[in-house]
Amino acid sequence: MEKELAALYNELANKIIEMIPTQWCKVYFLGEVEKGKLSWNSIFYYKDDSDEKFIRQDDIKYKYNMAKDIYDKMDDNIQDVMLKIYDCFIENGQKPWEQLSMSFDSSGKFSIDLGYGILSEGKYSQIDREVIWAYNKFGYIPEKGTFFGRKLDNYLKSEKGIY
Repeated sequence: MEKELAALYNELANKIIEMIPTQWCKVYFLGEVEKGKLSWNSIFYYKDDSDEKFIRQDDIKYKYNMAKDIYDKMDDNIQDVMLKIYDCFIENGQKPWEQLSMSFDSSGKFSIDLGYGILSEGKYSQIDREVIWAYNKFGYIPEKGTFFGRKLDNYLKSEKGIY
């Protein structure tokens, strides 16, 4: 199983890198799969070498004028590999995770964290979980007043007592 997972993690990283149209130094990926594959989603952020800012995956299509069909195909490829990783756990008798968090940098440093019970507790929506993960994992703070910024503000107020 370890060899199969190593190959799949590498394949996932390569699919993400294929989607990034610039030089990058760090990538953070979050994938979620609901029990029984009732739903799934993924997102990644990367730090651009030129300005050291994090760019959200969905912003690629706008910032770099990527055609929607190309973007969608690349996104599907990423999610397909994520689901192969999920299936690998099940096929090898392992407890299926609900969240897979992966980070890697341009030097090859790589990290995987698996989360259990996060979706089933139903405390937060998918967007809320993404914003909370990005904030806690790599300190990402969305622009104030934006949709994502308001999500983070709500989380910080309710959970951390910060405003």
